[in-house]
Amino acid sequence: MKVTGIEVIPVAMEMPEPLRLGLFAITRRGACLLRIRTDEGITGIGECGFSVEATPMIEPVIRLLL
Repeated sequence: MKVTGIEVIPVAMEMPEPLRLGLFAITRRGACLLRIRTDEGITGIGECGFSVEATPMIEPVIRLLL
C-alpha cells in the first residue's frame, strides 16, 4: 500500500481576546485535520498539529516522513 494523496485542512476560529505569552500572541484557536489516501482506495482522517499557524509546515514534514 502506498500513500497517493495528503490533504491538510485547517480549522480555526478567531478568539475574542488574544492569548498573550510574552511577545507571542495567539489570536485563533484551531487545529489541522489531515486526510491521507492510498492506492488501495483507503482514506484516513486524523488531527495533526496544535495550531492553525503551523498549517504551512505540516504537509512538507509529513511528506519527508513517508
